[in-house]
Amino acid sequence: MMRMVRRGAKFALGATTVGLLGTYAYSCYDVGFRRTVVFWAQAAPIYLHYRYAEWRVKGLPSSVQTEYFDRLHNMYAPKVYDLVIDLRGFFLKCAQMVSVREEIVPPQYLRFLKTLQDNVPPEYTPEEVRIMVEQSLGKKIEEVFAYFDDTPLGAASIGQVHRATLKDGSIVAVKLQFPRAESLFRSDIKILIDFCTMAMPFHVPGLLEVEKQYKTEFDYVKEAENLDLVANNINNVWNEHVVVPRPFMDLCRKNLLVMEYLPGIKLTDGIRRQYSAIAASQGKTLEELENEQKAKIKSGEIKAGPTKFQMKIFITYLKVKDIAINAVNFFYNSIYGRWAGRPRPYVKTESPINIPQILDILLKVHGYELFINGAFNGDPHPGNILLLEDGRLGLIDYGQVKHMALHDRIPYAKLIISLADNNEREAVRIFTEEMGYKSQRMDEVVLVKWARFWNDYDSLESRNGMNIQHFMEWLQKQDPIVTFNEEYVVAVRMSILLRGMGAAFQQKLSTAKAWKQYAEELLRRHPHHPSPPSPSPSSLSS
Repeated sequence: MMRMVRRGAKFALGATTVGLLGTYAYSCYDVGFRRTVVFWAQAAPIYLHYRYAEWRVKGLPSSVQTEYFDRLHNMYAPKVYDLVIDLRGFFLKCAQMVSVREEIVPPQYLRFLKTLQDNVPPEYTPEEVRIMVEQSLGKKIEEVFAYFDDTPLGAASIGQVHRATLKDGSIVAVKLQFPRAESLFRSDIKILIDFCTMAMPFHVPGLLEVEKQYKTEFDYVKEAENLDLVANNINNVWNEHVVVPRPFMDLCRKNLLVMEYLPGIKLTDGIRRQYSAIAASQGKTLEELENEQKAKIKSGEIKAGPTKFQMKIFITYLKVKDIAINAVNFFYNSIYGRWAGRPRPYVKTESPINIPQILDILLKVHGYELFINGAFNGDPHPGNILLLEDGRLGLIDYGQVKHMALHDRIPYAKLIISLADNNEREAVRIFTEEMGYKSQRMDEVVLVKWARFWNDYDSLESRNGMNIQHFMEWLQKQDPIVTFNEEYVVAVRMSILLRGMGAAFQQKLSTAKAWKQYAEELLRRHPHHPSPPSPSPSSLSS
């Protein structure tokens, strides 16, 4: 034990020394090297401390473990947030993805990381933004726009968005890419790959695929083409429920994207406003209400949120109640109100957001994109979803569109159907023989857990009571994945992100069950599809 502690102390001391030397490096070396020094100097000691804590509290009562880790969370959450804001880039993107999984991220971290979904501090001044827009267009802003709002609608990992009005009166959203965003992302991904190779090797394949996928993220002309493609695929079919903005192709450049402006608010803002009103009606703050709900969830008092049908009944009840009250008030005002000089006011209760229905729509739209269209958004986090004034959902930010060939969609559709039908033996066969995944011992029990975790659901029960990090480490120890098919990494990420939104509202989502109808439709459309070529798996050791 003392040997382990001494090694840890040496490592922490070395990391601290690197941090001191990093100050000098800031003025001497390239940006990538400086970011590497900053990351390792701050992240490595934190990671080491947590690993030591796991060993230190192993076997102790759960209350002691919780208290010990709460101290660590309180200590490091602000530091991690400051590190993310300082470095931004891909670290910010990772923080956004992690913040979706509220059921696994400690609340100390969530308080900071959730703000990064849609409230990232702007990086450039209005003057700098105008200069960058004009350089991209090759024209003065006044020549293109009748109005340009200097206050950004939002900032993200590689750019920020501004509202503007074209000369013809069209209201648009202008998405501007930050200078050096691409080079910083490439550097950041390499840093994380190096870190995960040492600490969490099972995350490396996903990062390698993300690195490849991000080649299109920095070309806004390509993103505009993808946006136009998805809009054509989705808007006519799903027009009743969602809308995807269309780009103005003649105004798009590699680092500038001009698209339709969708009037509405971010889903996160709408939900926050609703829960703030509920909290105020109970004489509580939003944070107090959230903590109370989490305590009920932890104690088992709340096991699942309402279904979309239950929410529809509740919303209908509120409307009928308003009609009844207003009918009585109308009768009273017509007879007594004017004469008495005290007419009763009419009421209009604001309908609550039907979160289960929204989640159901999001699952189905993305399943349709994947299986029917073969082009889908691999980054559907809450900051990219709007509640529009007409009641529909606005789906924005298509920088991470994955194009999946038919010969890859066919076996994936079979896997989804097998998982939805709980045909685990067939799921394992497809997962390994047709999709190219291989494990060291080819243990069917472990393989189906991998397949289900990545592509269906990941409840606490299915993870044997472990958090995601420990569950993946446990799976890797039981029967490690040695080869994988990188074509499916983005689909897996989309599934996990969508499920994460559900988990935040106690909705236990199954992507396999939600996507089954579209998987079956794909197979019906291609009953005699040619045999897929042999998968091109990647080795975890490569």
